Amino acid sequence: MKNRILPLLLAATLILNSGCLLLPHRKNPPLPQAADPRLQSIPQPTPQPSPKKRGFIPHFSLRLPFFHHPQPPPRAQGLQKVGTIRTISPDGSYVIAKMEPGVVVTTGRDLIVTAAAGDPVQLKVAESQPPYFIADVKSGQPAIGQFVFQ
Repeated sequence: MKNRILPLLLAATLILNSGCLLLPHRKNPPLPQAADPRLQSIPQPTPQPSPKKRGFIPHFSLRLPFFHHPQPPPRAQGLQKVGTIRTISPDGSYVIAKMEPGVVVTTGRDLIVTAAAGDPVQLKVAESQPPYFIADVKSGQPAIGQFVFQ
């Protein structure tokens, strides 16, 4: 029994290692010659064959479906309440909001204010000094008492 398996194992290993040695190769077609004699003096790059590494361990490039799991799509995150608008500038260009306890808001962060009706207000944090932060109004009309989310 042992003597019967050994030749089969050796034959299978040789076949897997030989790869495409047994198959006919296609030769690259010759490069077209330029019709203009001035262009014939320019040396044309010759394609170099890629070096093939041969080893004793067979290379299994077959991707089996039960070994490959597709990445799940990214999950949407809910809005997190970061503060409440306390003051609005007279010209409506910036707001001062009080941060929620345990929340840190970084400079340059985009924030959103959802209102009951109309388009949401978009803010961008300009300065942060806990427990307050100042945010520039990018679009919309904020109101005092509205909640700010990130």
